[in-house]
Amino acid sequence: MAPQRAVPERGNATQSSSIEDLRTRLEQLVEKFAKERDDFDTSPVNGRIYPADSIDYRNDSGLVQGGSSPSYWGGLWSLACCKHKMRQEHFFDYFEEVEPGVLRPTQPFFLFTCAGKMNSDTPDWAADRRRWVTSVALVTHAFRGMDDYGRFLLEQDEAAWKDRVATQESSEDTAWARKKGDCHAVINDGEVVGVDSPYPEHDHVSSSGTSSCGCSTTVNPEYDHVYHEDNDRSILKFASTSDYWMSWSEPQFYWTVGNGPDAWGGGQRKRSYRDSGESQDGTILSELRSVL
Repeated sequence: MAPQRAVPERGNATQSSSIEDLRTRLEQLVEKFAKERDDFDTSPVNGRIYPADSIDYRNDSGLVQGGSSPSYWGGLWSLACCKHKMRQEHFFDYFEEVEPGVLRPTQPFFLFTCAGKMNSDTPDWAADRRRWVTSVALVTHAFRGMDDYGRFLLEQDEAAWKDRVATQESSEDTAWARKKGDCHAVINDGEVVGVDSPYPEHDHVSSSGTSSCGCSTTVNPEYDHVYHEDNDRSILKFASTSDYWMSWSEPQFYWTVGNGPDAWGGGQRKRSYRDSGESQDGTILSELRSVL
């Protein structure tokens, strides 16, 4: 069985499990971020849904993750692997480049992640609901390249990057990063010196010798090749610093309304989630747009 980790509980200790409280909390995050950046408008509120097939609910252990993205470790939220089409640059014209390769949002951009559907257990009280919301992040940074992202990680605490850098030498401390890390920067003596493929055991490497992403270009002939989309500079890598994201270890909210192909990420201007305890018409993103 692939290694799994419990999704951490973060940023919602004082909240009840109601949409109203969640909406208030997200509004507070937007207002707080606006105080930190001059070139930031509090509206419109933009959102995307990320159904993460690698996150499931287990009756005996709560929400668990067995994939690369999002990454929740060391107090940092990041999405730098997976959902490549959703993260293509032309979708996000509400970012500005503040230095080469580093972008900051000019409008609120929330990324709602929900659990997988097929392999999740179902709590007794939850009928047949399975698409549990696992985290909500207000994106605070975006990066063009894995090298840009790697430099940002090195500015954080070690706990933030040690489980993310997939190109590290093998040790017990780096086992998760080599398999599930979302940063493919090469680091030498504490500095980013380039970008490469992760090791063959990584989720985004095909050992078949074929091009998994459908591209005919061989980036590294030794092992090929989903990671090459991860390294594409036209696909933004997202991060949210410690004060701007929330996550749940147990189900609280669930996704109910379909809104487009998962590959593109849904949710902007669309109904997305309902309170887990009630069947009601109001949904998080639609209500957010009317409030903020």
